[in-house]
Amino acid sequence: ALIRALGLKFRGRNQWPVIRAVQPGYLGELPTPAQARFLGAALEQLLDLLPRLARDPTLLRQAGDIDYLTRIPRLYEGRRVWKEAVLSYPPVMPDHEPPPLPFGLMRNWSSCPPGGPVEVDLILTPLKEQMDNSKVRILYVMFVVDAHNGLVLAQDVMGADPTLEDMWNACGLRAAALMVNAGIRPIEIRAKHPAIVKGLEGIPGAVGTRVVEVEELPRVASVAEAVLADILGRPTPGWGTV
Repeated sequence: ALIRALGLKFRGRNQWPVIRAVQPGYLGELPTPAQARFLGAALEQLLDLLPRLARDPTLLRQAGDIDYLTRIPRLYEGRRVWKEAVLSYPPVMPDHEPPPLPFGLMRNWSSCPPGGPVEVDLILTPLKEQMDNSKVRILYVMFVVDAHNGLVLAQDVMGADPTLEDMWNACGLRAAALMVNAGIRPIEIRAKHPAIVKGLEGIPGAVGTRVVEVEELPRVASVAEAVLADILGRPTPGWGTV
């Protein structure tokens, strides 16, 4: 009814606008009533602001990089009215840290036979998993690959659990556990994803493994390209980069 009232037309069967609420690490889903109300309010304020912005292009130019023109709702005589203020919003830094690598895991790692360097990376895939809470999360694959011959030494599937940030924080521990379970104690771990590098910083000297941050992981890239091409049945531009 709203589309008709606005005089909009969409040609073709079922060609309707689609609105989805997107949480990082999950497929989009239908907005909840609260999210729909919030979106409606945001669009109303945008329509209020745009004509004024057309008349005065400097309206959104604030003093600092973290200062923003903000629309603030309040109740007045039983109805909602809006006022404006320039407020500062400092960047929100993650309040979580990767868990420490357990002593028992490090002890077992120290007893593994030494080996050559490996590449470790986390790859985005088109695979999905239905969760118990009806959400559908996107799956990633962690690869541990021999840096000399490209042999896959270990791999594991990961996903937002429950948030994407929780997955990042678990990357170092998951990578260490993969190598311990596979009996791999490389002299060097090459990684480019900050979550993996930071998560493995706590490797004690007794393990005899150093972590090196690099810009490229050619062996992992070749493995990921082959695996994703096999999943999709075609080349995979756009997939694999995290």
